Amino acid sequence: EVARSRTNNRGGQFALTVLQTSPINGILAALLAADELTGLGVIPAALFEPSTGATWVAAEAWIQGYPEVGLNRDVGEVQWVIESGEIVRPPIDGALSAGDVFGSLIGL
Repeated sequence: EVARSRTNNRGGQFALTVLQTSPINGILAALLAADELTGLGVIPAALFEPSTGATWVAAEAWIQGYPEVGLNRDVGEVQWVIESGEIVRPPIDGALSAGDVFGSLIGL
């Protein structure tokens, strides 16, 4: 017996893994803190995967929370999770650039 379920929900998550010492941690922490204070932390987001050339964009995204940080002698990594509304992936053939899709999502 086989069952299949479908959903129209095109939302998802981006996971960004960086070194604990990366300057991007301060930027992401500031965005999250501003969101917690104002509720205005919904921003556009784009993700590019260099190994495959794949690009994904979302008009509405927000940082889920602060990453877990380990304290030890070695420089470790942290993972930021970014939730999003509808995620769009431009065509692979290059007929439409990620910038075109991103611009249309945010009204440019």
